[in-house]
Amino acid sequence: GGQQAADLVRAVAPSVVVMDLLMPQVDGFAVIDELRPDRDSDGPPIVVLTAKSLTAQDRSRLEGRIAFVAAKAGIDLPGLARRLAAVAAAHERSGEGS
Repeated sequence: GGQQAADLVRAVAPSVVVMDLLMPQVDGFAVIDELRPDRDSDGPPIVVLTAKSLTAQDRSRLEGRIAFVAAKAGIDLPGLARRLAAVAAAHERSGEGS
């Protein structure tokens, strides 16, 4: 579940975590809650790639805890790759990635 995913992220220490909110047997929000219990939590930046239509409540729950949300529909893969690289580079420059 969410705890296992969070444990794996902590063990591997990736530059960026890309995840969906809709996963079988795991609530993506629960994984984010585990990785980022609050806005000041350390760790790799989280990018949400999802087909879920986010409500105002969903966006509020994610605010300050993730780098950005990308919609799966009509995704621009080269653009996504550039954004992910920029997020990873900013994380490395901030000193959290070392």
